Amino acid sequence: MTAIMDLLAGGAELRHVSNSKGGEYHGPCPVCGGNDRFHVWPDQPGGAAAQEAGQTGTWWCRRCDKGGDIIALVMAIDGCDFKTACRRLQIESKAPAPRRLTPLKKKTEWQPQTWPLPALIWRKQAGRLAEKAHQAILNCQPALEYLSRRGLPLAAIERYFLGNLDGEDKTGRGLYRARAAFGLADRIDKAGKAHRSLWIPRGITIPMWAPPARTPGEPQALRIRIRRRTGDLKSDDSKYLVVEGSSSAPLILTPEGIAPDLAVWVVVEAELDAMAVHHACARGVGTLAVLTNRGKPDTDAHYLLARSPLILVALDFDTAGLQGWQWWQDHYSQARRWPVPEGKDPGDYAASGNNLADWIDAALPSALALPPVCHPPEAKREQQSDSPIMPESAPELEALLESAADIKSYVVTLTSGSEFHVTDDHKSWDALTAAGEIVFSRNELARLNEAIGGMDEAARLAAMEKMLDVKRVFAGSYIRTGRSASQMRNCNGNHL
Repeated sequence: MTAIMDLLAGGAELRHVSNSKGGEYHGPCPVCGGNDRFHVWPDQPGGAAAQEAGQTGTWWCRRCDKGGDIIALVMAIDGCDFKTACRRLQIESKAPAPRRLTPLKKKTEWQPQTWPLPALIWRKQAGRLAEKAHQAILNCQPALEYLSRRGLPLAAIERYFLGNLDGEDKTGRGLYRARAAFGLADRIDKAGKAHRSLWIPRGITIPMWAPPARTPGEPQALRIRIRRRTGDLKSDDSKYLVVEGSSSAPLILTPEGIAPDLAVWVVVEAELDAMAVHHACARGVGTLAVLTNRGKPDTDAHYLLARSPLILVALDFDTAGLQGWQWWQDHYSQARRWPVPEGKDPGDYAASGNNLADWIDAALPSALALPPVCHPPEAKREQQSDSPIMPESAPELEALLESAADIKSYVVTLTSGSEFHVTDDHKSWDALTAAGEIVFSRNELARLNEAIGGMDEAARLAAMEKMLDVKRVFAGSYIRTGRSASQMRNCNGNHL
């Protein structure tokens, strides 16, 4: 057993979940107490000092967003500095202490970019190519099976017009089109030779379409990305290739039947992941594919995101995705990190047999069947009654949220007239708790939904009232697990 597992009480509370990176374990976090968001890779090399001492093992908690090697774990648990942690681990190292990373400051000068449309001739040619590929994929069983495994069944393939291209050249691995037909100039290679053909690899086509209002007439594509076949790739090839001339704008899939100020958005890297989430949630959420872990929203996306009450940032579950999250945290106060519980991305999560809609639903504050009403916490309400204070029409609710676009917390009014605050902002939580207010996080509401979801409306309301009573008695208490009503009777200190 490695030293990091020994430090974690011999790994008694950890369970093996996969063999990635030499073995991965999940369990409770010794730093924040999170129930099942702590990840350990006992055989993965740590920093220079830990490697010098021959002590392997890395960790990361998805709840408190901390991680590192065994030295960082001692620093986090004991609240000590690097040298003290090394001394407690009996590590004598000449390696320098890791440089403390300063969080990025909010860049107020950032402005979203407006991407130009590709030339009209390119859009029309790309649209025709995408249509041809879409017709072909309906007869390509391997492509259909691959997409289905990753959360994109036939209905989604037809909805998002995914396609498949087969090779037409001598190798059978690609096809050629005249660059001039796409409005592209000749390509000049390093030797000065002009090339008039555009090479397009075979594979699954992922088109992004121009909004009909901006490009009336026949369908026009703004981008075609191709997921290449694994057998065609060389060691240094990327599995995705964007057809030259494509737009670099992020893919926006808007929710349907939801007022913009109530729409939840999910940010992912790849277009296929955005489509899978959008389809799984019956288009009840908006999805944004930013293409890379450092991708940013454009002008159109920023307009929608800025009005949203909740942005779930689900960048790939790796080091690069964690680095990309920092930017979203700095620029959108309603952003919340929400990576998939298993795998690297939503496609991996779906391929493991998991339900994407359940994963997203667990983050939504509307998980409780009792309809919430959102108000700024400082708002003065002129009328009080036994019924929820709910605007009678969507425009009224939109106007209410428009006037409070920057608020970080909300007030929920139950049908009994009882009220509580909802916030994921730590400073708001502390301030409201200090003022004697009852506060829940969105995670807590999701756990409550697990506990009371099977009850009728009256029982749910009674259970909620009991939880409000518990919160009144144990100020600042936090619900860590969702259990049945019969199990939610014991409380210990400030942890329920």
